[in-house]
Amino acid sequence: MHPDSAGPRNLPIITALVFGTFALYARTATFGFVHYDDPDCVTRVPEVTAGLSWAGFKWAFQSIVVGHWKPIVSLSHMVDCEVFDLNAGGHHLVNVLWHAATAAMLFLALRAMTDAPWRSAMVAALFAWHPLRVESVAWITERKDVLSGFFAMLVLWAYARQVIAPTPARRAVVMVAFALGLMSKSSLVTLPFALLLLDVWPLRRLEPFSSQGAEAGIAPRRGVTLAAAIAEKMPLFVLSASASVIAFLAAKSGYAGQTPADSLSAGLRISNAAVACIEYLRQTVLPTGLAVFYPYVSVPAWKGTLAAAGMAGLTVWVFTQARRRPYLAVGWFWFLGMLTPMIGLVQSGAQSRADRYTYLAHIGLAMAVVWGVHDWARSRQRLRAAQGLFVAAVFGCAMGTLAVLPHWRNSFTLFERAAAVTRDNWTAHGNLGFLHLAAGRAQEAVPHLEVAVRTMSRDENLRFNLALALFDLGRVEEATPHLREVIRRNPGFAAAHRRLADALTRLQLRAEAAASLERAARLQPTDVDAWVDLGVLRAGLGDKSAAAGHYRRALALNPDHAAAHANLGGLLADDGRLDDAAPHLADAVRLQPTNSVARHNLALLLLRQSRDADAVAQLREAVRLQPDFGNALNRLAWALATSPEDSVRNSAEALMLARRVVHLTGGREPIAFDTLGAALAETGDFAEATRAASKASELATTAGRSALAAQAQARAELYRAGRPFRDQASREPFR
Repeated sequence: MHPDSAGPRNLPIITALVFGTFALYARTATFGFVHYDDPDCVTRVPEVTAGLSWAGFKWAFQSIVVGHWKPIVSLSHMVDCEVFDLNAGGHHLVNVLWHAATAAMLFLALRAMTDAPWRSAMVAALFAWHPLRVESVAWITERKDVLSGFFAMLVLWAYARQVIAPTPARRAVVMVAFALGLMSKSSLVTLPFALLLLDVWPLRRLEPFSSQGAEAGIAPRRGVTLAAAIAEKMPLFVLSASASVIAFLAAKSGYAGQTPADSLSAGLRISNAAVACIEYLRQTVLPTGLAVFYPYVSVPAWKGTLAAAGMAGLTVWVFTQARRRPYLAVGWFWFLGMLTPMIGLVQSGAQSRADRYTYLAHIGLAMAVVWGVHDWARSRQRLRAAQGLFVAAVFGCAMGTLAVLPHWRNSFTLFERAAAVTRDNWTAHGNLGFLHLAAGRAQEAVPHLEVAVRTMSRDENLRFNLALALFDLGRVEEATPHLREVIRRNPGFAAAHRRLADALTRLQLRAEAAASLERAARLQPTDVDAWVDLGVLRAGLGDKSAAAGHYRRALALNPDHAAAHANLGGLLADDGRLDDAAPHLADAVRLQPTNSVARHNLALLLLRQSRDADAVAQLREAVRLQPDFGNALNRLAWALATSPEDSVRNSAEALMLARRVVHLTGGREPIAFDTLGAALAETGDFAEATRAASKASELATTAGRSALAAQAQARAELYRAGRPFRDQASREPFR
């Protein structure tokens, strides 16, 4: 029967596959993006989030994303952003749509090759609903799996139709679909070999299998030799070779190849590959312990040897069955062939295996099992048992998928699951630590980051995050060695230099802190805040010239940086360069009107310029913005009590503010009592003013502040004489 004639009979099965898949994965519409490649592939890639554009189109074909060249996937994400923006639910549903389409296309391809609709449907259902598919479908980044899967199945379907009724158009569909698949995920490079397997079975066109009969409804084809079969697929092999070279170069240029597994010997990689294959087989039957990341761990020699022996034994067995049961050999070698690019012989990433790697490989196992059970079920009694077995298998897969899906709801659930079902999972613990740290939960972050650093001690990002968490908890002395180790391993880690400078500052090691911060600023010369912070440190060390230079460099980068203006203005004012300082302090207030410190500093300059009314206005605003700003309160009270300008003085307000300053300082600050004395004298209460000034002199003497003690005592004598104080000689700010 020609497959085209079965179209109406295919529709119910396709409908069931598509709607069943949507129903199974519908809850992903409520899931979010996860903090694992999603930011690097979608949410933090401006070319992607901008939606469709010609610039984005060119970028997709010119860029390596997370160590992969995958322009079709990037374009797909752009379409999603164009339609859904960054609404994660829409992106998830598009993944589900492609997965459902892949399942339907798989059914159509097998139906075209075998004319066995129910067995084809069973293979498609087992493929689509197995729990190992969850990672490929529920992870937005893995759009490359579902897209490449769809194009791969389109290749199979078009190839089957070409074999049945060759036309140039069908050959073109095979080529175009394969090219699109490779531009979605380069692991499709083994698909031409899979087509050779299909020539053996079920197409039975490769000699000598062509003379052994065919599946029901498909007549035996004229046999072709292996050489002829390879020759006709040579354009596909050329595409595969090109994609392999591109994939290798992309992995080298991206971080996909920079992993802890790089130093493993070939023997250990082979052992891990064998163990991974056995584990894939185990999870096919019993899909438990699934995780987003399986750490690459050392494989004991006995375990690797046993796994390799098991794989070899299975391979020998399917060879012995190849004549009578070719579907076993085809299914088995399909499984191995589809895994080959990702099995770890050429390691890409730090994982020992991944659920997503089985996306297409499982199709081979499903074909072998379904046709094997059908072959076994010859009698009516066995047929009923086989039907019951298939129903149970599909139901079990669906229930398993429903159980696994919630782990992908968000980043926390994803990594908590991985940490729970694996040991020493540095990726899971490292991400959990980062997520807790980003949420302001440093206490919860530390245990996870400690596990991650202990397991993967050479990863400076993990160690840096641990240092940040310890720093946030005030455990600066514990954080400092980690920061030093990060810098030792990566001297160009600017953020580590900056944080080390903060730690050293807290530890009162200001000179070393300044040196560390200077290295950070040199590494990131456009970091304005680094230059400003460096200026603060240099000013604190007494190097005002260097500090001013750093502030000026910051302003050259950003002329509207309020802190740089404020700090530079303060330095210039201290040097007596009032005219130079004034515009910087005025700009600081203009740029950051809510900055009470900037207003206070501007007021000090205005007082030194004898612009008392303007200074009082700035001080009043500073106090309004920060009611407990002691320096501003004291300076305002002093100006209101002692200004030479009658229009500025306000004795009642000055007295109220001065008493507030005394209260704020706990009655222990001599300057507060000196200001109180001036305010009392302005009200005419010279007796109390004298006592307040004497108290100021006494406190200053005890504190060793002899100059202030002398000034306060002189003012006490003035008050005894019944005269208020007018601040005309010195306009210096109080310290």
